[in-house]
Amino acid sequence: MSQIISARRRFLRSAATAAVLTATASGCGPTSTPLPEPPPAAVEAPSPTESAIRIVVLGDSLAAGLGLAEAEAFPAVVESLLRGKGFDVKIANAGVSGDTTAGGLSRVDWVLQ
Repeated sequence: MSQIISARRRFLRSAATAAVLTATASGCGPTSTPLPEPPPAAVEAPSPTESAIRIVVLGDSLAAGLGLAEAEAFPAVVESLLRGKGFDVKIANAGVSGDTTAGGLSRVDWVLQ
């Protein structure tokens, strides 16, 4: 079980890094003054402002973070990386373990509220 969780963590870090690199390479830039770099010791990033870009992640157990701490789930990792790059963003995790495309589609209106 620990090998699965370890592999999932590596995957999520890689996917989150790819998402940040894609956003950066596509010309997306910070909408306001970049946030300062966090000190070497882990410090929680400031909470997003009301004008923060809001993103909702729908998905299955990979998005939901099955078996992981909330901060280690894909949406939280991507949010942390984007905020570290100066993006004022808030990512909501609407992942459900075992979800399907049809299930996600049926929840879109509810999730976006």
